[in-house]
Amino acid sequence: MKEQERIINIGSNVVRRRKEMGLHQYEIASKLGVSQSYMSKIETGKINCSLPMLVDLCDILNATPDYFLLGNMHVSKLDRNITDSLRECDDSDLRIIRKIIEVIIEDKRSCTD
Repeated sequence: MKEQERIINIGSNVVRRRKEMGLHQYEIASKLGVSQSYMSKIETGKINCSLPMLVDLCDILNATPDYFLLGNMHVSKLDRNITDSLRECDDSDLRIIRKIIEVIIEDKRSCTD
């Protein structure tokens, strides 16, 4: 794969994850401390992000570097059937699922406090 193709793939994976999380480009740009125009250039593959920025994107978008580099996340505890099912969901479904997970996690945290 050529370097330009890798850059575009990283950018498209950033877009996909950002949309999965229901976030706007300007929100990510603000958290990174860059302009929306700069963020757009990353997402469209016109420029590549630095390694520190990739790490920040991982934190902001709750993803692993392999998600942005390869297009998938390797999470050992996550059942493959779950990930396969999630791939069939649209953005709206994923937002609902994320909210359900957040409620479950919050409930667990409140029980342990």
